[in-house]
Amino acid sequence: VYAVGSGAADPGLPGAAEFAHWVSDLEGAERLRSALDAAPASASVTVVGAGPTGLETAAELAETGRKVTLVCGNVLGPSLHARVRRPVARRLARLGVTVLEGPGALVTEVTGEGVRLDDGREVAGAVTIWTAGFRVPDLAARSGLRTDSAGRLLTDTTLTSVDDERIVAAGDAGAMPDHPFRMSCQAAVQLGPAAADTILRRIAGKAPAPVRMFFAGQCLSLGRKEGVTQFSYPNDKVNAIGISGRTGAGVKEIACRFTLGKLVSGARKAGPRTAHGDDTDRLETPRPEHRTTPSDTGRTA
Repeated sequence: VYAVGSGAADPGLPGAAEFAHWVSDLEGAERLRSALDAAPASASVTVVGAGPTGLETAAELAETGRKVTLVCGNVLGPSLHARVRRPVARRLARLGVTVLEGPGALVTEVTGEGVRLDDGREVAGAVTIWTAGFRVPDLAARSGLRTDSAGRLLTDTTLTSVDDERIVAAGDAGAMPDHPFRMSCQAAVQLGPAAADTILRRIAGKAPAPVRMFFAGQCLSLGRKEGVTQFSYPNDKVNAIGISGRTGAGVKEIACRFTLGKLVSGARKAGPRTAHGDDTDRLETPRPEHRTTPSDTGRTA
């Protein structure tokens, strides 16, 4: 099972490795917390990247009273519908976040005092937080397996490697042909059970079933009191429907609790997944015919 996950992308820009902070993992978030605690409360903070992580980080810090500048690159909330971006922009404005977007708002260098943009502007910031982009480990590429342009293991629609049927991908380190999926909890809660189902079907001598992904939308926290929910079609293409304000925050909370519940229930008991395969054709984990003893391990492995 190839489930190496993903992490923050290294932008490869001068100064990024030395001066930027990440929030994509616990260790990075803890280092960021220490840096923020060491900086004066009046010190400005620069957030680079206006995707979901950047928007949530900027709003969270601004709500605590921090002076925040959000460097978007091209557009605020590129994964959102234009209509849904409006309440996001209004909320950030109320929180006092300075938003830089459009031509010239691409970062070319990170320094100890802020960032430098491609139009020559310098944005001052005692702490710089990088939230632009994800990367996957290069294990698949180094192993000689075919990958997409982002380095994700190429699979068929059953999550099986196109090079070796003994390798099954789970999560955002894999990529199905013509079935792109976002790096998100919605993908994770579907792809994990789907990979297990593919393996169990092969063990049972049955043909694996194609994965059918279903997306409902995106939920953003904009501080602790407000949020935005962006709805989408099942193929993850966003539409103009959204929920904002306190109701949006409530939907985000429900999404967080649902994801946690799925992880917990999945860890406790494997079961059928309605979004994958034929739900009437349920599989059970094969049971050994007898208890394995030390002398049996070589034969049963």
